[in-house]
Amino acid sequence: MTDDRRAADEPEERPGWLYPLILFAITAAIGAVILYLYVGPGLDELTGAAVRPTSEQAPVAVTLGTRRFAIPGNYIRLPAQRRAGPASEIELQAFLPDMHGYADADDEGLRDVSRHSPVVALILKAGAPELSERDRFERIYRRNADPLKPPYDYFGLTVMQMAEDSGYVDQKVFTRELDGGEFAVVICSADDKEHDIGGLCLREMAWGEGLTAIYSFRGGRLRNWKDIDDAVKALLTRLEAPPG
Repeated sequence: MTDDRRAADEPEERPGWLYPLILFAITAAIGAVILYLYVGPGLDELTGAAVRPTSEQAPVAVTLGTRRFAIPGNYIRLPAQRRAGPASEIELQAFLPDMHGYADADDEGLRDVSRHSPVVALILKAGAPELSERDRFERIYRRNADPLKPPYDYFGLTVMQMAEDSGYVDQKVFTRELDGGEFAVVICSADDKEHDIGGLCLREMAWGEGLTAIYSFRGGRLRNWKDIDDAVKALLTRLEAPPG
């Protein structure tokens, strides 16, 4: 075998510092990925699905089913939903007492999760509710009520306590007959007193033809529920674009 052939068969000699350098680069890359996963933006933030309020009030033209809305950007919770066009649902937030959209001065209120938080969260969904409020109450909530705890009144609402062995343990259902045959159902979870977190109260209702509105607020404001309900309805009416 000639010297040239032997040289070709022998492995090429590389500098001794090359392998440690490669290993260091790989380790650094892995470390950067791990650091990014911990402190970098999450998938929700990258896709606009994370809550990120804005004080920008330019209206966004949104269509839900056949209903058209012109919603100021500072009412819309998610960046990904601040886009004009059709949508299946949209998440909003407003601040009591006047149901205004987010402003820079509302930072503290937005973080407030106590019983008297000023935040009212809303979801508008294309399509009617699967059940009317009255049907939901009769078919679901009434059947899961505690038979040993009779209903009682609370600031114009009738309160029904759920059974311990139901899927609604520690929750209460509040109902009220409204003008025009409207039947309202509000379900509230218990407070987390250890962490000073107020329970959430939620109402899911039909909003005109082909639309569902869901709104929630903290339980400390339940005694003023009718004022909140009226304010929510007034806001939705104001946000809906006139026909034509």
